[in-house]
Amino acid sequence: MNLEELIETAMMYGRVRIHQHKDSRWSCVIEFNTVDHIALEAKSGFDCLTAKEAVAAAIRAASKVVNSMKATIAQLDKLEDKFK
Repeated sequence: MNLEELIETAMMYGRVRIHQHKDSRWSCVIEFNTVDHIALEAKSGFDCLTAKEAVAAAIRAASKVVNSMKATIAQLDKLEDKFK
């Protein structure tokens, strides 16, 4: 994927911020679309050599967050079923 495609993919999760640091390294933060006053972010880290690398790393982190949330929801559904 090129950078534009990566950014489009990242935007499916939420707001995307890409930053180049003084040492020419890149980072990316994806701020998830959530309810008001709740912040949830996936970050690339500060050691990426290119913007493309930073966005890809943030997407991987966002995917891990989503998978973790799915697992938690599945556990909560099982718990809720016990009380029906």
